[in-house]
Formats: sequence, C-alpha cells, structure tokens
Amino acid sequence: MNLLQEKQREIVNKLLELLKDKKQHNFSEIENVLQLSKENIDKLLEWACYKAKLINEIPKDPKNEYELSSDGEVVDIDKLDFSDLEIFKKEIELLQDPNLLLKVKIELDKLIIGNDKLKVALWIKTFSRFRSRPILDIIVDDPSSGKSYIVKSILKFFEKDTDFKIITTASQKSFYYFDEKWDSKILFLMEFQALDNETVPVFRDWFSEGWDLGLEHRTVDIKRNKLLLKLSKPPYCIIATSDRNIEKQLGDRAWRNNVEKGFNQNNKIKEFEDLKRMKGIDNPDIKIDETFKNIPKCLNTNLKIVIPFAKFINFPFMDKTRINRDIPKFYDFIELIALIHQYQRDVIEIDGKKYLIARLDDFYKAIYCGFEEFLTTMTEIDKDMNEVLDVLRQHEELTTKEVVKYGKFAYDKTYQILRQLERSGIAGSEKIGRERTWLLVKDISKNEDIGQSDNLSKDGLKKIFSDVFKESGLPNDDKLIENVLLYDKYYYDQIFINNGEKKPNVLLCFNQESNILLKNNQESKNNSQHLIKDRGENIVTTH
Repeated sequence: MNLLQEKQREIVNKLLELLKDKKQHNFSEIENVLQLSKENIDKLLEWACYKAKLINEIPKDPKNEYELSSDGEVVDIDKLDFSDLEIFKKEIELLQDPNLLLKVKIELDKLIIGNDKLKVALWIKTFSRFRSRPILDIIVDDPSSGKSYIVKSILKFFEKDTDFKIITTASQKSFYYFDEKWDSKILFLMEFQALDNETVPVFRDWFSEGWDLGLEHRTVDIKRNKLLLKLSKPPYCIIATSDRNIEKQLGDRAWRNNVEKGFNQNNKIKEFEDLKRMKGIDNPDIKIDETFKNIPKCLNTNLKIVIPFAKFINFPFMDKTRINRDIPKFYDFIELIALIHQYQRDVIEIDGKKYLIARLDDFYKAIYCGFEEFLTTMTEIDKDMNEVLDVLRQHEELTTKEVVKYGKFAYDKTYQILRQLERSGIAGSEKIGRERTWLLVKDISKNEDIGQSDNLSKDGLKKIFSDVFKESGLPNDDKLIENVLLYDKYYYDQIFINNGEKKPNVLLCFNQESNILLKNNQESKNNSQHLIKDRGENIVTTH
C-alpha cells in the first residue's frame, strides 16, 4: 500500500467510524468530521456508495443523508481496493511536482508582497507541529513592518480553531490556562510583549525538554486558586512583536526571522497598492486554492526520517555553546522539507517501521529558504547589530564616534553593540591613545575561498554513501544511494565543480543564491574544511 492509499484508507476508516452509530448523517456532519473540501467529500461519498458499496444514500429534503450498509458493517478495510478512489488527486499531483515549493511561493504571492524566502520558510515550518520538536519562530521588528500581516496571510492556508489559534498580548499566560490540546496545532502570538518572571521559564521549558519530561508548573488562576499544570506537547508557535525583550528571553529556543525592508520592498508594496486603486479595489477577497489547504491531510506525518548525509554537514561557529541547540534546529528543518516532498522520496520499511530517506536536495532547499534566518539565530545578530555591521562593512577602520556618525544609534548603544560583536568574534578593536578603533574581523556575508578538498569522483561518492548506509542500518542499494544524491535541476545548475569546469571533484551544489561544500571526512582527514556560501558570499569555518 503506497502513501496515497494509506491516507485514503485513513479517511475511509473515519467515515465508517462516524456511521457505525447506526444513525443517518448529512453532508455537513460528514464534512465537519473529515475536514475535507466539498469536492473531495463528493468523490468519497460517490465511491463509498456506488463502487465500494459501503454506505447507502438516503434521499431526504433538503439534503440527502448517509448510513452504513450491511457490507460496510462487516468489511475488512485492509482488503479494500482504493485504486479507483480519486480523493486527493490534485493534491498528490501537486506534492509530486518537483517545483512544489515554487508553486507554494506563487500561491503565497497572492497575499504577501516580497519576503519570498521568509514566507516559504515559515510555511514549511508550520509542519513541525506534527513532529516531536515543534519549532518556535520569532519575528521582531518595528511597528508597521508587516510582520503580523505576513503571519496572518500564511494562516489563511489553514483552518481557524481546527489548525491554529491567535492570542494577543492581553493574556501572556493564556497559552497554558486554556483547556486546549496544542498537539499538531499552530499558535500565533500577535504583538506579544515581554514575558513576566513566572512565564519566561515555563515558556522556555515548553519549547525545549520540559514537555517531554512531563514537567509540572505550580501557579494560580485568575481567582488566585492554586493550579498544578503539566506541560504537554507544544504547538508550532510564531511570535510577531516589536518588543526586543522577547528576543532576549527566548532567543536561544527560537528561530530569529527578519522582515524584508528598504526601497525595493517599499516599491513593491506601492506598485501593489497602485494596482488596487487603479482598479477601484479596496480589500480584495483573495481565495487560497483548496489544494494547498489540503496538503497536510495528504501527508504521512508519522514517518521516521533519515538524513544519510548528516555526518558530512558542518556548521559555522562550532565554538559557541548554543550550537548544541541550533544543530537540531537545522536538521529538523531539513526533515520538514523531506516530509513535504515525501511523494518524491524513497520510503523503506525496516523491522515494521517506515523510514523516509532525505535527499541532498532537501539540504540545498533548506539552505536556500532558511539559512539566512538560521545564521541570524545562531550568531544572535539582531536588527540593531546588523545596522552597525553595515557601517563597519563600508569602512576599513572607524573610531566609536565615527561609527555613531555613520550609524543611527546614540554613543552608548553603539558602543554596547560593538562590544557584543567583538565578543562574538565578528568585530575587533584596538585602543590608540584615548580612542578605540573598530574593524570587521569576520564578515559573515563575504567570500573567502579557503583551499581545496581532495578529488572525489562520482564512484567515490557512492562508495562513501555505501559505508554511511551501513552505519545507518539502511539497505546498501545502488538505486537508493543514487536517489539520495539527486538534486533539483530547477534550482541547481550542476553538482560537480572544479575551478569553474564541469569535472567530478568536490561535492559542491550551487545556485544563484547558495553554494554548499560538504566535507568529506573519509578521504580528507588532514584537510577537513567547510564552506557555506550564501548569496554568492561565504561563511567559513576551519577545524
């Protein structure tokens, strides 16, 4: 039984369970339980009535009703043939499309202007609600920067209450006072303000190991009655706020995200508003294609995911303690991309458990969509620090007063930021007389090639992955290994590069935005270097 048939079996089973109460149910009642589009429910009922003969259609006024047939009462669902059941046909075609993320981006374009990588990355991360470690996202930016609008637009791809809840700053503790099961849901905290001293540790524990350990929290309700609350599995949570204290309180638990700004973005918004006014449109009622809304219903979210090339991935800033939390975050993001592309990936069964095998393409897409935010998260570089960094990039050396002159902050704040950048190893300083001079030591947006990797042929790669598959307990299958090495030609021009020529040398996959060099720790022990290039510029770490 393939993935589609498994999902169809699950839906049919829900329908039969609903009708087992021996009552007649109308279309609306079935729709509420199954949470499918009207088109898919029509196809399901037609198949169940007239092909599988599991249910009977009872003519009623104003709507027909449905009940379980005698065959439906005794049917062995595992023996049903789902080959002619056409529910999710459009959805599966979409999920099988190599340009799936591009089509998601185009659909998001209907609602969100610009912010192309951010909006796609946030959409991907909503699927973390189905995994063991749901993601916590933070967008901290100035008022009117569009952060809440972006999130609310993405939420239009989901059903309110069924899929997500929105909570404002009115009640910081409401997320755990509610009698709410957050598992597999999305929580949007809109314009959230800094958490109080009681809420901070609870929230931090909730999005780390706290819920998994079954930690309990003693507190009081509104009437000062004592409460003992047990942390349950959290939702995928996204916080949009202009309060930078939130970033400090939760930064090491969250992904930090930045909204696109500047002249180009403002010009896009103006062009969009121009078009609306010229056509006399105030607030257009834009409909999201139901096919995109149904994607979560078509995925098997319980698959275990294997990243067979994980040992070849290095990370910048490995000397930072917080990297211990950040490494799992990026691996989780790779897994989410593989999960969404499961109809284009290998799924194998070992000891009765099903494993989805991620491809290198999932890694490249993770770099393309999310590495900029991941780098911001890992280095703890916020918007204010970036402002100062931009000043340092434009000049070789500057005194503190000169940084203040070219920047936008007062002296004390500028000096504080410069010291933070120095502690991070990104900026350096030298005191000459009474003045301190600053310069950029490690520009995380600049290119510096750091040497060569040993020659590595395609056969050599297959040999390395053959050994890796043995370590992972995966079948040593040439076809499976070749599939892991596949990449999406839409994004990537070539996979082997040597001095600009198409020769098998190092495993280097690139596109307009990203270049990634995977370390070969089998044949390059004496020269293990890792290079990640972003936007044609690279971040370098050497071990």
